[in-house]
Amino acid sequence: GVALSGTEAASSRSPDCSCGLETAAPASASPNPARGSFAVDTPRTAGGFAPEGSLSAGAVAFSVEGAPAAVWASSVDGLPIRESARILVSHVTDAKNTGARFDDAGCRVWLDYGTTPALVRRGSASVRVAVAPGAWTVWRLSSTGRRLAPVPSSFDPASGTLSFVARTDFDPDSATLYYEFVRAHFASAVALPFHRRRRWPQNARMGALWYH
Repeated sequence: GVALSGTEAASSRSPDCSCGLETAAPASASPNPARGSFAVDTPRTAGGFAPEGSLSAGAVAFSVEGAPAAVWASSVDGLPIRESARILVSHVTDAKNTGARFDDAGCRVWLDYGTTPALVRRGSASVRVAVAPGAWTVWRLSSTGRRLAPVPSSFDPASGTLSFVARTDFDPDSATLYYEFVRAHFASAVALPFHRRRRWPQNARMGALWYH
C-alpha cells in the first residue's frame, strides 16, 4: 500500500488549492481480487482488465477471448468520452521481450529481461464504447500511432454505442494494440496523427506475435 505523510497535520488545516486548476471530475476504481479484474471509470478515460469474460466500466464494455487483456478508451480532444469526436482505444494482452525468463509460471521475478522485439500474446476483444451520434470510422494504428487501415465497426443508435472487434493479429508481422475512433466531421479537419506527436525507436515496434 501507499502511506501519505503528515496525515494528522494535514487534517487540521485546509490547504489553498486555488491555483487556477480545474476541480477533478468524479472517478472510480473497482478492483475485484477474487476474479483478478479491475475497472476504472473517469469521464475521459474508462476501461480495465479482465482475465476472461466480460467487464463494464463507465462508457466502455468489453469481452475478451483467447487471452486476458486490458482494454480502455481515452478521449483525445479533451471532451468526455461520450461527447468526444476522437478516441484512442487500447487492447493489450500479455507482452514479453524475446527470450525473457522468470522464476515461475506466475512471472513475478525476472531471471532474464530478454531482447527486442517484444512478443504479444494473440487475443481478441469485442469492444463497445458509448459515443456521440454520428458517422464513425475505427482505424487500426501502428505501434507509433500511424493510421493503417479501417476496421469493421457498427454504431447502434438505440444504445448509443460504437462496437468493433479488437485483435492483436490483424497484421501477421506486427501486433495491433491501438485503435482510433474518429467522427466524420472531425476526420477532415485533423491531419495530425498520433505518430507525429512522438517518435519511437525503430526497435520498439511490436514485431511479432507471442502464441500460446
